[in-house]
Amino acid sequence: MSKYLNLMGLITMILPFIFFGLSIYSGYLLKKKNYSQGFNLVLTTLFLQVVAFEIGDLFYSSVNGIGIKLTLNLMKDSIVGFDFHPSHFLFQLKSNDDYLIVKFNIVAILMLFYVTNLMQEIKNYKK
Repeated sequence: MSKYLNLMGLITMILPFIFFGLSIYSGYLLKKKNYSQGFNLVLTTLFLQVVAFEIGDLFYSSVNGIGIKLTLNLMKDSIVGFDFHPSHFLFQLKSNDDYLIVKFNIVAILMLFYVTNLMQEIKNYKK
């Protein structure tokens, strides 16, 4: 097997298709008025987008649509910043210096509140 084609490489190539595929499938379910399963998948993809991190050699970040992230760099001095990201899914093992960076996606958090309120309205409407 090639040194460029290993298990981690395959996982990092497949995970984005699964992540974005869940989003497309949840939209399909919602269009077919299967609200319970559709909204559960929407919530799953939103939860996957709330936190991004870079801890040591592990890096994870996912955004479906637009991401505005509050960034906390917890190494040496605490540095706070904002990042803007288009759609992406990144999962990576790398061998760099030690990092401890946590990012909170503000758009995903707001969308979680919106979707949960919408789910409640639909449940109340059905009663």
